[in-house]
Amino acid sequence: MELKSRTSGEKLIIDLPAEIDISNLQDIEAFVNGAGEKIKEIIFNFDEVFYIDSAGLYFLLKLNLELRKKGGSLEVHNVFGETKRIFDISAIKDHLVVLDTLNSPAF
Repeated sequence: MELKSRTSGEKLIIDLPAEIDISNLQDIEAFVNGAGEKIKEIIFNFDEVFYIDSAGLYFLLKLNLELRKKGGSLEVHNVFGETKRIFDISAIKDHLVVLDTLNSPAF
């Protein structure tokens, strides 16, 4: 699986695939781990995502904690439809920064 991404300084934006589940989570995690130590802020663009399973939710929470320990941050943008419903039911929004759009002037 090939992920699209872009960087600006210490910020990395990753466009995620339509489904985030146990079948592709290792690839996503490897991509994030390969981003390098200089990356302090990761933004996941969920624009194309229509499904995320519990393993995907766990990955987001774990990554958020890891980044915060290093003084960084994780944001999730463009969560819609069934994925938004899963976020609402799981209350993951209580633990992550979830925003409607990628409105950063750098992107």
